[in-house]
Amino acid sequence: PIACAIFPSLIGQTDSAAGFGSCLFFILFITFFIWLTSLFKKRKNNKIRNYYLTNSECKVWASEESENSLHIKFDKKEIEIGKIFLPFSIEDCIQIINNDNYQKQTQLENDNEEIKPEIASKSKYDDVNDLNGANDALVMGEIKDKYVSSKTFNLPRLLLFSILFLPLGFGFTFIYAYLIWFNPFPYFSVIATAVLGVLIGFVFPIKLSKCTNTKAAIYSILIFALLCHYFGWVTWMDLYINQSDVIEINHPRSPISSIAPSSSNLDQILYLFTNPSVVFSNISIIAQTGYFSIFSYTPQGFMLYVIWILELLIILCFSTFTSYERSNEPFNTAKNKWLDSFKIQISYIPNIDSLKNALINADEKFFEKMTQAEKEESYTEFEVWHLEDQQAYITVKNYKKRIDEKGKIKYDEQELIKYAKIDSEILNALKIKSSPNSV
Repeated sequence: PIACAIFPSLIGQTDSAAGFGSCLFFILFITFFIWLTSLFKKRKNNKIRNYYLTNSECKVWASEESENSLHIKFDKKEIEIGKIFLPFSIEDCIQIINNDNYQKQTQLENDNEEIKPEIASKSKYDDVNDLNGANDALVMGEIKDKYVSSKTFNLPRLLLFSILFLPLGFGFTFIYAYLIWFNPFPYFSVIATAVLGVLIGFVFPIKLSKCTNTKAAIYSILIFALLCHYFGWVTWMDLYINQSDVIEINHPRSPISSIAPSSSNLDQILYLFTNPSVVFSNISIIAQTGYFSIFSYTPQGFMLYVIWILELLIILCFSTFTSYERSNEPFNTAKNKWLDSFKIQISYIPNIDSLKNALINADEKFFEKMTQAEKEESYTEFEVWHLEDQQAYITVKNYKKRIDEKGKIKYDEQELIKYAKIDSEILNALKIKSSPNSV
């Protein structure tokens, strides 16, 4: 089997070195998994936060419905936050939220009229760390005229196109299996796994089947991704069975200690694919001995199953997220078409009030006066969705420039509004701005 030894000099060290490598590898995977789950939770948290900011009279209540999570209810909306993401214990968070909510409700009527003018007049980026621009979200949240998905899907068409595109998904997992087999660097394997998830999400025929129902899209992509991943497992299993003798690499500058040549047998792949019991029995055998090494440590048994489960979760999460986003894009039911889109970057808009008023009052002159963004400076990005003479929509994001501790330029992204309706005059002004000859 492949021995992924990034630091060959560590091979043959003491058991303590192997134990350290095992702990480090486990910590890296758990950290990546936590980051991955927090990525999806962040989107949900932001939606709830924006709802709370734009509905100041909503009732908030925190409760402990399970030992490992905090439930916060905003009217009929509910968010569940894992214990690991909380700054305090669940009990303390419940006490803080409920007590704060009680005090807020008793003073809401008197304070509400005073708070609104203050928020409207405040400069939106006086403090970059001010709830990541919560006041901006509050102001833009007043725009209620947005795209609403029709939540439609055609099950026969979705099944047909899924079957037709399944071989393409198999092709990606076939290549992925070869990369995993011959790649000696486990860190690269994590990146390749995430990329595979995104590719499967894009291959899944959301657009062709014209599925705007997010639940149908999620359920379908999960099945599609599982089938693709199973084929990748079969391909990898075939390489494992057909491997030749291990070739040791003793060169002192080599980043790997050995390689295991192998090749595919299409008949065997077909046999394994149609006999999952053989595949799973071989998996249990491989788990007992392991098949790769890192820091001179070979994961076996439970640890190896954890790695495989994390690999599956990464693929499912990235493919589901990609498919979910695509199903949410604007779709015109009258034309039975997805809207086309284009992006433009203009100079940073610090006054969100002016942008809000321009969108509400259909002030095309505001957009005509906008200038192109300067290189390596803060900017505002417009993504415009349009289709012939149909209703157009716009998504606005601010990118605030900052310099990190290493002196590199970074941009803090803040989505101000998503899929807001715009009229034809604003659309034409933005089209002119998007042309290469515009200034």
